[in-house]
Amino acid sequence: MRTKTFEAPVVLDKAMLVFWQQGYENTSMQNLVDAMGIHRRSIYDTFGDKHELFIQVLAHYRDQINERFEQVLATHTDLRSRLTAIFEIFIDHPDNQPAGCLVVNTAATLNSLEPDIQTSIT
Repeated sequence: MRTKTFEAPVVLDKAMLVFWQQGYENTSMQNLVDAMGIHRRSIYDTFGDKHELFIQVLAHYRDQINERFEQVLATHTDLRSRLTAIFEIFIDHPDNQPAGCLVVNTAATLNSLEPDIQTSIT
């Protein structure tokens, strides 16, 4: 049995950027293989097909955003500073991240949202 030589959160971050930049419909499995730096078989074995990987990417993104919100709530006590900090999360994003929100971009670009994707972004 082969052991995994990658960390799931790291490759999910890479997949997230691809989906975020290109959108779900314009992302191919080859785009994901290239960006994630792991074999196609490893993607299927660990995350499933493109759709299942995308659902996991959305959950990973949501977890990251929730963690940042929790940090804001823990470090800012008044409403004004909390709101300012929350807006700054989306305005002052890292240079390697596309603009906007992955969830909003997904909702705006997918022609028909499948029920599990709708559930993931609401």
